[in-house]
Amino acid sequence: MGNEQPSPKGVRTIQAVTHLSEILRCVSRATKPIGINEIARSVGLDKSSVSRLVASLEKERLLQRGHEGGVRLGLGLLAITAPLMRDLGLSTRVRPSLEALAKRTGETVNLSVWSGKESVSVVQALGSNAITHYAAPGRTNPLHCSASGKVLLAFASEELIEEVLSSPLQRYTDQTITDPQTLRGELKQIKLEGYAVNTGEFAADVSAVSAAVFDLDGSVVGALTVTVPAYRFDGERQAEILRETLLVARDLSEQFGFHT
Repeated sequence: MGNEQPSPKGVRTIQAVTHLSEILRCVSRATKPIGINEIARSVGLDKSSVSRLVASLEKERLLQRGHEGGVRLGLGLLAITAPLMRDLGLSTRVRPSLEALAKRTGETVNLSVWSGKESVSVVQALGSNAITHYAAPGRTNPLHCSASGKVLLAFASEELIEEVLSSPLQRYTDQTITDPQTLRGELKQIKLEGYAVNTGEFAADVSAVSAAVFDLDGSVVGALTVTVPAYRFDGERQAEILRETLLVARDLSEQFGFHT
């Protein structure tokens, strides 16, 4: 029994995992978005096989298309590695900016990325009045009713937006938007303004402001969010936090190479 050979199906499954890993490593070594032909030459597979594997990785947000037409690593990788980033202290690049914002606002500040299905917190800083359980690193938030989720969804492809809007939008509170057309209109406004506000849509006692963070080619790399208990989120406070959040989001975007 101990000498049994794996089935051909098992062998193919293992080979597929190996090929996926090789493609991810190949893309990670590239200094700019890399084409299918170049990936195929590098990993020693035919173009059609690489195209299918890349399409699977794109669907899971582990790869994404660059504006030049090639592929690069996707934000889904950040979502998967969020706990590791926390444990190994790999968030040093953005943490000073988040801590400064948390100090000025006194609230909970998070940087979130899109896993392909949800908004995932990858870095957090706490202010003097912060509620510590808000979106700890690795925690997910729904796209349609959280400030970070709405920002990330607003800047997604039309195909992905339609996929979300065509699925049932779960109601969490009386303020949750569950009508696809209403949400579509809000997403257009968010994309135009670069920020989203959540007033009790995911949890009745929680409000938040979130702003888009861009990279060198204008793609959204994350959402910078300040979360506030609803009881201290009046109009004046909302305007103050929005102003501070937009300033830091612009600074982070410049750190990632984005220039208007």
